[in-house]
Amino acid sequence: MQLNNFLHLINDLDKSYSIFFKQEKNGPQWPISKVTLTSSKCIFVAQQDRSAKTIKNVMTLLAKINQKNIPLVIQLNQTEYSFFGIQIDPVKHQINIF
Repeated sequence: MQLNNFLHLINDLDKSYSIFFKQEKNGPQWPISKVTLTSSKCIFVAQQDRSAKTIKNVMTLLAKINQKNIPLVIQLNQTEYSFFGIQIDPVKHQINIF
C-alpha cells in the first residue's frame, strides 16, 4: 500500500484510534510503536510491549513531508511485510493493519 492511500483511508476516522498490525486473522496484534521514513519508503515498526501510535501521532509525524507517494511497509522482528488493508474496530477504538 502507498502511504498516501493509507492516509486517505484513515483521514475521516477518530484521531485517537490506536494502530496495530495483525499478521494472521486469529494471531496476535502488534502495536505500531515507531514510524521511520527513508528516501524510498515509510516503515511502521511493530513491537510488542510498547504503546501503539494513534492516528493523530502518525498524521502529525507525516504532515510535513512532501512526497507521500511512497510504499508503506510494516517491520516486525527485522522482517518487512506489505499490507493491503485495514480493519476498523470501534469497540476497541483501534485499527488493525493486515
